Amino acid sequence: MCELLLFSRLVQKSILYIKSDYMYILGVDDIACALGVSKHHLIREFSKQVGISPNKYLVKHKLEQSKSLLANEQLSIDSVAQAVGFSCGNYFAKTFKKEYGLTPTQFILSSPIISISTNAGIYL
Repeated sequence: MCELLLFSRLVQKSILYIKSDYMYILGVDDIACALGVSKHHLIREFSKQVGISPNKYLVKHKLEQSKSLLANEQLSIDSVAQAVGFSCGNYFAKTFKKEYGLTPTQFILSSPIISISTNAGIYL
């Protein structure tokens, strides 16, 4: 949260809104409307201060949240996509691969399987 103090109040509110409601936000229009500012003003200020557009930040946040669902849950790719706010599993998979270089399925297969052995206290 300390990094938020580096930004203007508008950008702080934008980031907090994205982090709390990312699964319902479709794009920059939703953020601008929720904050009562113009889309263009939001994009200009956010991009200048954060270094990426609010839409890119939103997508990156959705993808980060999806990684924990993919690693820890027995959910389908479509279910994960919908849980983090993507309308389509195919678009989610394409965006995930572009960002991380792996498809969601490849990510799942590459994630370590964690099990706890109560007898030996060994984590695998």
